[in-house]
Amino acid sequence: MQKEISMNKIISRLMILMAAALIFCQVLQVESEACNIAVVSGNVSATGRPFIWKNRDHANSYKHEVKYYPEVIAGIGGSVRLMGETQYGLGVSVCTGGANESGFAITNTTCVDTDNDPLDAANVNTELMDKALESCKTLEDFEALAGRFTSLWSNKNVSGIFAVIDAYGGAAIYEMWTDGNGRPIMYRKFNVDTGVVTDQNGNLFTNLRYTPTTGFNNRTNSNHTEGWIEIWTDDPRELRARQLLSGMYDQGALSPRNIMRVLSKDVLGGDTTTYCTTANVQGN
Repeated sequence: MQKEISMNKIISRLMILMAAALIFCQVLQVESEACNIAVVSGNVSATGRPFIWKNRDHANSYKHEVKYYPEVIAGIGGSVRLMGETQYGLGVSVCTGGANESGFAITNTTCVDTDNDPLDAANVNTELMDKALESCKTLEDFEALAGRFTSLWSNKNVSGIFAVIDAYGGAAIYEMWTDGNGRPIMYRKFNVDTGVVTDQNGNLFTNLRYTPTTGFNNRTNSNHTEGWIEIWTDDPRELRARQLLSGMYDQGALSPRNIMRVLSKDVLGGDTTTYCTTANVQGN
């Protein structure tokens, strides 16, 4: 009887210690809700082909699907798009990325100032991707489309980062922004093959927060351009992804398979002190 009581006490104490440890881990855990995107150049890809990646964590709805859209413009071909409902129950799905039969592929992540940014309702990042999948074969086509923004969308804005590749070796990250007051899109093009950054006029651009990577580039919801929307979102997640991508790059292991097996399963793993100093940053 005495042994049974002692054993019950031991089990009770163990349960208390386990619960305390769990609470302790939850308190120390770095929270992250940001979407994460990446572009990998065909020059460094283990498969010899460029590819893009996105981990979408913004939506609070589980309703996501892959849909095929028939050709709209002759010669471009139809497209496969990832469509997702952002707010559960609204019944409105938006394009979160896709690829067309010409080999053009795109995905994005959105940059916002605050959760209540008044420009959010006028943001057409997803519509821009719809139009690009209907009309673009190359990165140059996408840049031309961006140049026609004010004539295509009246009183709308864009504030996002786009991962883009084509079938002709093009691979780039675009930071794009306009305030919706008839102002043309400004953008920074991060050439993934060379690491060179240019603006919407093709001029070399160097006023950046971080030194661009070469061979791959990734981003969450933060601009790297000084003077644009301030970084308030998910730096730790972006930096963790860059750490993992850099490791794969060094090993010649940048492949879609490894990205899905490693990067997609790792939000803020490892030792956070080795890649960031921010303890708790929430993103959109």
